[in-house]
Amino acid sequence: MRAEVVKKWLRAFDDDEEIECWIKVGDKEFAHPNMATILRDEIFDYQDQLDDIDYVDNNDENMRNLFSLIDGILDELESRLQVNPELIEELNKIEKKIDSGDYSDFVSVELPEQGFWERAIDFRNATKIREYIESSESILRYVKRKLPNLNIYIQGPYLYITGKNNASISTSIIANILDINAKDIDDRQWEQSIYRIKL
Repeated sequence: MRAEVVKKWLRAFDDDEEIECWIKVGDKEFAHPNMATILRDEIFDYQDQLDDIDYVDNNDENMRNLFSLIDGILDELESRLQVNPELIEELNKIEKKIDSGDYSDFVSVELPEQGFWERAIDFRNATKIREYIESSESILRYVKRKLPNLNIYIQGPYLYITGKNNASISTSIIANILDINAKDIDDRQWEQSIYRIKL
């Protein structure tokens, strides 16, 4: 569409009319502050990503994949919203202070590291999909960091820890590394190197 067509169309409206649209002329953009743009090719790309999600007989994995895709799309659109110029000016002031070594606008806070059971409580209390995904990923990251040579996954209300590449594994080792009671570990399948913990 050419600029002259838009100009002609706009003349049909009163100057006080509210405009809610996105216009890009060359490299310049004019948009309503609450509007995020997405191009046709990007829509097709997101559709391809949706089509590429494999169906597996695992509701947890299906939900996780769909949620991640939708969350990614919404994050991308949110990042394209026009930012208030006053906010940009304020952020620039803070950046200049930091560059000069002035951290007076910040307060140093040291948060204690969450242990295994604190993360499990978050998982247990999750009622929203985001809460479930974030809490389960927190548990998996924590346990994988502590036990990097083992297979770690969540299935239902259980965390599974299984042997991998002949790595040495035992109830006492898991309990000691995760700082939990050995009685909390179901090791009835220890001969197959399968251990599980009720979250």
